[in-house]
Amino acid sequence: MLRLILLVCLSVCTAAIAAVSAPYYEGRIRVTFRDSARGKDIPITIIYAADSASGDNRPLVGTGTKNIPTFGVVVVGHGYQMPVTAYKSLATTICKNSRNFIAVLPETGTGLFPNHNDFALDMASTVAYMQREGKRKGSIWEGHIRNESVLAGHSMGGGASFLAAKSLLQSGAATLTGVIAFAPAETNPSSSAAAASVTCPTLILAGGVDCVTPLAGTVQPIYDKLPASCKVLAVIPGASHCQFADVNSTCNLGELNCRATITRDVQFERCWKYVNSFLDRTDDFSRVIENTQVQTTMLPLASSELKFDRSTFCVNDTIRVEYVGDPRDVLWLPDSARGKQYVAIARGERVTISAMRTTCFGTTRVDTSIAVIPRPQVEIKGARSMCPGDSIVLRAASNASAFNPLSVRWSTSETSDQIVVRRAGVYSVEVASPRGCGAVSAFATVDIVEVPDIRIRLVGDSVYCDDKGQVVATLQGDVDRVRDIVWSTGDATSELRLTKAGTYELYARMVLRDSLACPLTSDTVSLSIRRYSATIPTILVESDTLTSTPADTYQWSVDGEDISGASQRVHVARRTGRYRVTTSRSDEGGCAATSEPRSIVVSSVTENFKPNPVIRQMLGSILIMVTAGSHTVEVQNVRGQVVLSRRYEASEGQPIAIDTSVLATDPFSVHVDGQALGLFVPLR
Repeated sequence: MLRLILLVCLSVCTAAIAAVSAPYYEGRIRVTFRDSARGKDIPITIIYAADSASGDNRPLVGTGTKNIPTFGVVVVGHGYQMPVTAYKSLATTICKNSRNFIAVLPETGTGLFPNHNDFALDMASTVAYMQREGKRKGSIWEGHIRNESVLAGHSMGGGASFLAAKSLLQSGAATLTGVIAFAPAETNPSSSAAAASVTCPTLILAGGVDCVTPLAGTVQPIYDKLPASCKVLAVIPGASHCQFADVNSTCNLGELNCRATITRDVQFERCWKYVNSFLDRTDDFSRVIENTQVQTTMLPLASSELKFDRSTFCVNDTIRVEYVGDPRDVLWLPDSARGKQYVAIARGERVTISAMRTTCFGTTRVDTSIAVIPRPQVEIKGARSMCPGDSIVLRAASNASAFNPLSVRWSTSETSDQIVVRRAGVYSVEVASPRGCGAVSAFATVDIVEVPDIRIRLVGDSVYCDDKGQVVATLQGDVDRVRDIVWSTGDATSELRLTKAGTYELYARMVLRDSLACPLTSDTVSLSIRRYSATIPTILVESDTLTSTPADTYQWSVDGEDISGASQRVHVARRTGRYRVTTSRSDEGGCAATSEPRSIVVSSVTENFKPNPVIRQMLGSILIMVTAGSHTVEVQNVRGQVVLSRRYEASEGQPIAIDTSVLATDPFSVHVDGQALGLFVPLR
């Protein structure tokens, strides 16, 4: 019980200290008055705001300026075995409240076995005494005590406050305006039973880790039995029983097993918010303040007592509101209309509707500020043309805001504020109010710039022979629409001449002659340019037979004229003249080279002679002299087996050459068109 009293005292003091502005001077008066009805002397300590300095028996605040206020009276009951000095912080907090209160602490109720009912009657008697002092001529309190009294207490004193309240209310005392109980204890007679008769506004503060007067077993039953229409139970997590009062070793011993998890200052600060609100007579108990758990019969004013026909309002909507409390009348502002219902038009950005109603603390004004939602607006921002392969960003520029969120949906099914567009077409966006204020759409047409097809045309041979040759690359297409041509070679000319051997991946980059300057690239042409120096052939002459050095192609000429059909390595001269051979080799890129001329003299008989097939053996080959036409040649070994059979087309004067390097060195016979020409042994 002692621990409970200390905790209550501490909480009240903290709240009052926060409410009063500096400078504050505190006076103290100790006095004993007599309860004549009970024949008992009751010592009390009175704490109050002093005028110019702190101390005992100091003048009341305002004395120097002759502006002494009227004071409400808060009678504070102490906890079990706790002196009234343990509640100095609570008393100071009460005295600092903006509505001016004094704290009066009865010093009775001490001893190991205090009489709870007697202590409660001392508290009730103290209320009556202070009211009498406010009227007694010559009293320091004359004319400065108003008809407003509050019973408060901690632990035992908290339980006794309900006993005292029952006594005062049953006696018809009109000055009792409230009860504040800090961790109230069960008493004898029962404080919870007495609570069933307490109808005045009541505030109960409890600690979340209180093991002296636990919430479920002690505090909650008292709260549940209160019939008061205005009652609040605030549980402060981490708060202990003794920390509702100043530090007191006696109380601390009683709660060794349930230490607070918040500091005393934090506990004071949190409970003060409720105490100050209670003494200020404001309807703020429904708010959850800094981790407190609140039970209350006092509903939030704006959200529960004013009922609107809907939760959101758009521009020019009709606002209908109904007052669902229990007033005798309601005054609606700003039109000064009276009644249960009110109608207004939503204009501008915000409409404030106010109602005046009566609460447990008197007439209260309830203001409701309604934000008016604007109708959606949107336009599409962003470019309307783009180059091929590029993208543009289309943005839905709307009047959306944190207050006015709008849903966005594009024709592409995207729902972000902006989209990336890569294709031509018509795009639309719809923005809609999710709160029912309509929807609006906008459209945009996006074009892709048409670029010409630019292609590369190559003129020239890709094989350069003996430093001769070039390839010319030009651009074809609508080249008048482009500018800033740069070839893959780095050249910046409209026509490119390639004179160096190498491998090219040839293309050209350029831009269009328009405002977007769209870049484009021609097609790519792969080109390999090779440079060769052909080997000049030589001619070996044996009588009228001319043999060229090896090559892939041959062309014989006499006196500057090509000999028709003379395209073999060996040529038999048929007439007198200067003979040359022009050859090419694939490993030299097919570049042609012509030999030096060789002069050959052929007798007239030889020139006009048309021989039968004649065989001439040479190193590695045999030459068969035949007439022009088609001939079948067979080579047989000595066993008569055919080792070569082939049909040849012979030109005039052009022998058939047979490679014998692949044959064995055995004798072979040669047959032309079935005619045996004789035997030969291949020469190596």
